[in-house]
Amino acid sequence: MVVDGKEIEVEESSGNIFADLGLRVADERPQLHIVRGRLAGYSIERLTRFLILLGQNVEITIRSAENPENAHLSVRVA
Repeated sequence: MVVDGKEIEVEESSGNIFADLGLRVADERPQLHIVRGRLAGYSIERLTRFLILLGQNVEITIRSAENPENAHLSVRVA
């Protein structure tokens, strides 16, 4: 993009100006309903990020189910 005769680089926003600038903001911290076990509305990515911000290592292992009809998700705390 050219502005005032100078070529400048333009990057599309992610929609979160704070994240684009590399700033950590309050909405990145777990809210009270997460502490109470209410996780509806939170993506796995966001929950994982919360755990990392809290100093936890997160490991994801994917393996084939013996019976695809009984495939499931489990979370284990070590």
